[in-house]
Amino acid sequence: MTIATDQVPDGLHELEPPTRFSRSLLWRLQRASYQAQGLLAWRTGGVPFQITSNPFIARCYADVIAGLVRDLHGAAEPPRRPLQLVELGAGSGRFGFYLVRALCAAFERDGLARLPFRLVMTDLVERNLAGWADHPRLRPFVEQGVLDFAVFDAEHPAPLALRVSGEVLAPDPAGSRW
Repeated sequence: MTIATDQVPDGLHELEPPTRFSRSLLWRLQRASYQAQGLLAWRTGGVPFQITSNPFIARCYADVIAGLVRDLHGAAEPPRRPLQLVELGAGSGRFGFYLVRALCAAFERDGLARLPFRLVMTDLVERNLAGWADHPRLRPFVEQGVLDFAVFDAEHPAPLALRVSGEVLAPDPAGSRW
């Protein structure tokens, strides 16, 4: 909804003309806040996350992903490389933890354990990646090779340089299987 300047109530001032959200003042303030606070943004209650970062939601996603993998695997030859799952803006890392744990369980349960996958948690804030890499609950998944990390900036998308494996993920123009 756009409010014309002449409709702004007395005592209020328009901060900027109608603009695309990614170019707005609010976007810049939000970005600066995440960069300044890092993982503390979630610890202080400033960012709500329970509705999207909980074990139930992660298990639902894992079941959908495992179903897709079953369907894809049944239709063609085995994949030549791990299935790369990228979480954009992983923030606190809670959802990534719940998801990678649920994926390991779903793949084991559904007989997909031999099919390799890797969850790549991404964020704009470098300190968040360092925090995940040091987190003792994420470490076992990193050691199994099913979890990696990369910086992703939605304003300047680029190939993902994975921190643990050293690989670079970029669009595959040939569209090869996984």
